[in-house]
Amino acid sequence: MISVFDNGHAKGKQNILTTWLNKDGYGLSKNSKPYELKQYLADLIEKSVYIIDEGLEDEDVMTLIKRIENEELDITRVVVYVHSVRFSVLQEVRKNLKVLRNNKNVALIERF
Repeated sequence: MISVFDNGHAKGKQNILTTWLNKDGYGLSKNSKPYELKQYLADLIEKSVYIIDEGLEDEDVMTLIKRIENEELDITRVVVYVHSVRFSVLQEVRKNLKVLRNNKNVALIERF
């Protein structure tokens, strides 16, 4: 689904990520770091995790939630390209981010 954003300069994922980073106030020159969950490779920049590629699974969601709750990952936002995530997995993300332990508050931003 992200390949529709491919152009002669960059792949679709990079175009989406660059656009979102700019929209979120990081500018055009800031780079994200790959962040590995169970199997899925997300993008991490400061206190935000970006999920753009297809392939996020329930095990990845549980890994993300555990790391947030155990303070291994200090983030305030999870930004998801909803067209790349199966509905059932997206529901798991929604549900689990609402009930984080240790008074954690992480916003879920769903983008299209």
